[in-house]
Amino acid sequence: MAKVVFILGAGASVKAGVPVMNDFLARARALVSSNNSSISRDDFERVLAARAALRILHATSRVRLENLESLYNLIEMGKIIRRLPGIPDDQIDATATAMENVLAHTIEQSCQFPVDKGFVLPPEPYNKLAEHLAKFGKSGQLPDWAFITFNYDIALDYALHYCGVPPDYGLGSPNPRANIEAGRVKLYKLHGSLNWSRCTCGKLFPIDWNLFVGQARASSVAYLQPTSVLGKAKHCEKPNTGRPGIIPPSWNKTQYASEVAEVWKRAASEISTAEHIVVAGYSLPPTDAFFRDFFRLAVAGQTLIKRVRFINIDGKAADRFKRLLGQESVGRFMLIPGLFEQVLPDLFRDDVWS
Repeated sequence: MAKVVFILGAGASVKAGVPVMNDFLARARALVSSNNSSISRDDFERVLAARAALRILHATSRVRLENLESLYNLIEMGKIIRRLPGIPDDQIDATATAMENVLAHTIEQSCQFPVDKGFVLPPEPYNKLAEHLAKFGKSGQLPDWAFITFNYDIALDYALHYCGVPPDYGLGSPNPRANIEAGRVKLYKLHGSLNWSRCTCGKLFPIDWNLFVGQARASSVAYLQPTSVLGKAKHCEKPNTGRPGIIPPSWNKTQYASEVAEVWKRAASEISTAEHIVVAGYSLPPTDAFFRDFFRLAVAGQTLIKRVRFINIDGKAADRFKRLLGQESVGRFMLIPGLFEQVLPDLFRDDVWS
């Protein structure tokens, strides 16, 4: 079977209810206003205060403070250089923590998992994707597909777990090929995940699904909240921090390299040997220098790419990605206008990968 690598952005999780970055603060505000939210009002107000204080930047530079990614990046940079205009030095760390909390809880209270007869089911479109892979897994012929994502949510993760083809996150160092034979699907989350915890030994590790997935009896929709039980997870004899293993989307990720270097390495290896690359729901924003450099180095492999499929409703995003490709690959670029869930069934046909 063809070697296929999927690169998934926020748009791939929209159908599951996860907001894109431009809509994030509005969603968080609505959740806080509902008075039935795990988002701390103090955390949210701290984030809003930082956003208001940073409006002074408009006088000297162009910033998009309505976009959560831009705001998160600025706060993270302020934490590194110990300078965040309008925020006292002794409040910078608390502001960064508040930003992380609002981000995590907004995703958890937005990502909808259907409930049937009291059991939590995977959301679409990931359910169909995992079911397709599970058919091959039962016969011992799991296709050589890998998923690389920037998303923090666990919609795809849970779908794979539920359908009996659990994800291999690449956090350890076993032979990736062995995971195919063991019925595991390669899922490399470049920015971390809400169901990863941080141990004080310096390692990221996924927590047990049984800690937070139970039966939901009183509703047709469940909102899984792994961050509520992170402190109960155990990696080694050292205490757990109880913080989610997520990484800011900014260009500067070097301080996290020791935690996720193996994930990035494995993801790059997958791209370097891919015959087909499918990009869905990812707009390649101009600020994402990290992925541009990562992709340029990763794609320089021995394998000839047969096709790059770019699934998006944004033609400008397609142009940005196409400009990232070299002369050998640009002629194999194919724009597929539409949403991931609309296009996904066509990707299940064997003739697509010939």
